Amino acid sequence: MIKTVIIEDEPKVKESLVYLLEKYCSDLQICGVAGTFEEAYSLVNTHKPQLIFADIQLNSPEGTGIDLVNTLCIDNLLVIFISGWKDYAVEAFRMNAVDYLLKPVNIQQLMQAVEKVRRSIEWNTSVVKSDRAPGTLHIPTHNGFMIIQQDDIVRCEAEGPYTHFFIKDKSRKITSSINLGHTEQKLRKDIFFRVHKSHIINRQHILEYQRGEGGIAKMSDLFEAPVSRSMKEDFLKWLDGSQ
Repeated sequence: MIKTVIIEDEPKVKESLVYLLEKYCSDLQICGVAGTFEEAYSLVNTHKPQLIFADIQLNSPEGTGIDLVNTLCIDNLLVIFISGWKDYAVEAFRMNAVDYLLKPVNIQQLMQAVEKVRRSIEWNTSVVKSDRAPGTLHIPTHNGFMIIQQDDIVRCEAEGPYTHFFIKDKSRKITSSINLGHTEQKLRKDIFFRVHKSHIINRQHILEYQRGEGGIAKMSDLFEAPVSRSMKEDFLKWLDGSQ
């Protein structure tokens, strides 16, 4: 069972979500429901859930759903944000949310989001992972897993909650439902760097770096990865080996 907490201040949305999860996602154990920042903070820290559904615009004087998630310090906590607006989707995915659902919650989209949660948990707890050498990475795909050498990954690119892996000597990309934030946690820090909110690159496959406001890293597959202005200084130190 996947320990789950729901954080939602609209009674009808809260009731609907509980009903849908109990009916269509029976492997979720709902540990509790909270309607305010304070209640949610206490509930999450008491139960230490694996998953929370959080209203991104939680109407609480202590803060929003985003503020709440930023204050929580629970390892491997997975978050699905819920909102009546599309405006916060980019910010949600920057926080490595598993998914972003719009109200009223669509049943199919809800089930797909929960499936992403299952795959993420499998990735973190899989026996396959512990049996493999440190230099390998197993990537959850629609049909199961693919085992690849980390050295062979040229770059990773985010597309919403998905990650595209571009592999050397391969014409196709591998797409996984694991988001870029969780991917970053599994990659070797000595050869991979997140140069942009949407891009992680492998230093072994950098052909050249072109200076600019942030700069551009030209990769061995000829893709020009943008380096964000905020990451430029750390990236150049990392390339130089001083970080």
